Order: sequence, then structure tokens, then C-alpha cells
Amino acid sequence: MDKEHTIKQAKFIKLLLENLGTKGSSKSLGEIILEAGYSEAMAKNPYQILESKTIQKGLKPFIDKLDERRKSALNHITDKKLKASAGRDLAYIMDTLTKNHQLIGGGATERIGITKEDKEAIDRAFKGF
Repeated sequence: MDKEHTIKQAKFIKLLLENLGTKGSSKSLGEIILEAGYSEAMAKNPYQILESKTIQKGLKPFIDKLDERRKSALNHITDKKLKASAGRDLAYIMDTLTKNHQLIGGGATERIGITKEDKEAIDRAFKGF
């Protein structure tokens, strides 16, 4: 453990990287959080851990590697490969790497929008503030 991470943080980073690097691993993010010693509440809201600056710093080398691999996959998708199954395989790889990069990097993993009706309701609720 380095001096920047708590015991739980160091264990979480180690377990997460081992899990991601193991073919066929089936541990969920919540299970990894619990195994690292965090509470059930933290396991149900992993973003509190993943968005931590200390955790992000510890995961940065891996995130950078994911980004490098994602870019490499994108560069290898040619028109010819897109017409063949290898193109679909590369697209799948790129998609998976992008989602992992976003999840581990603390980025958005889903598109969340606000409807016009929701905005109007919010505007009404805060009218006068």
C-alpha cells in the first residue's frame, strides 16, 4: 500500500484490477467493494468510491491503458473489416473498452436526459427563489 491510499482503497484498487484482468471473472463491483472492506451502503453506490480523487489516481495507469487499447481498436476498424465479422468483433471490443473506461474513470455510463415536462415542473417548484 502506498502512503496516498487507505488500506480499503488499496485493496479495492488491487481487487478491481485483478477482476478486470481475469478472463471469466464474475465478481460484481459491489462484491469487490464488500471484499475490500467497505459497507453495504457503499457497495450499493459505487460511484462514491470510483469518483474519489485518490481512487482515480490509483486507477489512472489502467484507465490510460484502456484508452490506448480503445483507440487502437478504433484505428483497426477498416471499411473492409466492417463488412466482415472481424469488424463487428472490433466494434464490440471498442464498445466494451469504452464502457469500462467510463465506469472506472468516473464518467457517465448512461445517457440521462430531462424532459420538457420535468424541466417545467422543476421551474415551477423553484419559482420565486
